[in-house]
Formats: sequence, structure tokens, C-alpha cells
Amino acid sequence: MASGSTSIWKRPYPLATDSPTVHTDIEALANSLESVPLYPITASTSAFILAGTRVIASPSITLTLPSAPNQGDVLEVVAGQLVTGSTPVTVSAAGGKVINGVGLSGASSFTLGTPYGRAMLQYDGTDWLVIGGRPGGSGATNISASQSTSSTSFTVLSTPDEVTGIVLPTNGLIRVWYQAMWQTSVAGAGQAAIFLGSNQVSIQGWDGTTGHEPLVQSAWGTTAATNEPLFSYFGGLGSGQSGTAYSADVTTGQIVGFANEDGGSIGTQLGVAQTSFGYPSSGVGSQSAITGGACDIFAAAGTYTVSVKFKASSGTVTASNRKLWVEVIPFG
Repeated sequence: MASGSTSIWKRPYPLATDSPTVHTDIEALANSLESVPLYPITASTSAFILAGTRVIASPSITLTLPSAPNQGDVLEVVAGQLVTGSTPVTVSAAGGKVINGVGLSGASSFTLGTPYGRAMLQYDGTDWLVIGGRPGGSGATNISASQSTSSTSFTVLSTPDEVTGIVLPTNGLIRVWYQAMWQTSVAGAGQAAIFLGSNQVSIQGWDGTTGHEPLVQSAWGTTAATNEPLFSYFGGLGSGQSGTAYSADVTTGQIVGFANEDGGSIGTQLGVAQTSFGYPSSGVGSQSAITGGACDIFAAAGTYTVSVKFKASSGTVTASNRKLWVEVIPFG
């Protein structure tokens, strides 16, 4: 530690003359550096970037880190609003340095492929360390329009519920939340499922015929021409089956999920077997059916498009008020 009574982590910014040891609590370090006064600049073309800056980057450019930084130098890269998985921002090391962090080990570069994805980096005297942000990316969609499909195979709607450019590191998880209102024109004919790329996500289960194995998971709607809530939960997607039409979300604060205080059930499908789970509406054991929240998904490391797709075995399926949130949870 540099001489003097002031810890460098409590200064407004680290000094080039400081000689800090590697901080053992990366989260605490990242939190302490959130208040670092970085100078904001925008970059519309590939460029070398400077320590002490917060760079808001345009799509499809490469930003090169300083090749001769001082120990303790900090900078941040933020993907601009128009960045997508097919037009990512590349952050590249120079001068023989590499980039380390959760999900990164000795990397020469990484990408930000979602709007407002961000990464804060600090030079530790040897290499660059990602100390904040989510290089793996995060994103969200919010689509109020009512849209339909009659496809008998899974497809996105005309305005897709999807987040592109999600970079999953080794041992990481993809966390998905979803909430919508949907209906089918034919009872029991509509399905909705989470996809990673072209693959419908699966869960360990048993469909009553094939034994215990990973089975594709989806929600299914029961009542014809009646709006039902569609939502994520720990087991994938579910549909609130209460026999009563769902009217609208609120904007004053609403939990992702479904609750029915009179024995409502949740419509899900494993493999080819449709099922419902819930609680009895009266008598012994009567209680609310409540579930919802995030669905955590593991997969091979790679770059993914995360989407919700729909299909109808007959008739049409219609969805509105659709909200999708996706983030990467990296682990060391």
C-alpha cells in the first residue's frame, strides 16, 4: 500500500504512484469504484481508449485498452443503445496484457453484445481485471402490442421476444424472467417456451412414459378465447389457469408470477405430456397456488439469443403485454 493514511480505495480515483495489493473482495472493490469520476466520451469508430474514461460505444467497433497503463488505472466501456449480438463492441487488450475476471481467464478480448452492457476494468500492475458490470451481457424487451401466430412449430411473434448477444462463460448461468398475457383460439392448443438459439430449454423430469431424463418444457393454455397470465418460474414457463380472464398488468409494482387463492393451477408441459399443478380449492389442504420469478439455465459456454417462442397445434395463439428480461450470472 502506498505511504500515507488514505486508502487508495477511498480516494476519488487511484493514483499512478500507488502500489496496491490485489483486493481480495472484488465485489467490494467494484462497489467502491462505482463512484470513480470517469470522464464520459463516445466512440463511433474503432480506437485506443484512455484510463479514467467511460466510453459509450457504437455498434461493430473495437476498443483497445492502453498498452502501457499504470497500476490502479480504471476505465469503463458501455455498449450503446444500438449494439446487438450481431454488431457487438469488442474490447481488446494490447501490449502483451490479458484480461481476467469472472468468466474470463487470460483473454485477449471480450465482447459486449447487448444495449447498455457494461464492463469496468482496472489494471492490477500485470494485467486487466474486470471488476464491475456484466461482460456476458443483459437485456430486456417490452412489447405491448397484441400479436398472433398459427404456426404449428415454435416461432417468435412478428415483434420477437428475444435478447441477442448473450455471452455465457464456462460455469455461468442464464437467468430469464418473463411475463405476458396470452390466449388460444382452441382450448389446450397453444404453447409457449424459452429457447436458447434454436433449442427449446429442457428440465429433468418424467412425462409418465419415457423415464427420468431432460424433457423440453413449455407452458400451455387451457381455456379458449380467454386471456391467461403467462410467466416464468423456476421450472420454465407456466400459464395461470383459473377459468377467469386476466385483464391487465399494473405499473405501480407487480411481481413476476401468478397467484390464485381458490385452487388455481399452473399449466406446463414436459415432452409431450401436458400437466397442471396447484392446490385444491376447498377442504383439507386448500391454499393458494403461487409461483413465479426467474428461471436459471445452464448450457455450454457460447453466445446465445434468448427468446420466447409460441405455437398452436390448431387455431391461433395470441400474446400481448410481453416483458422479457435476461442476464448472465458468471461464476468463477
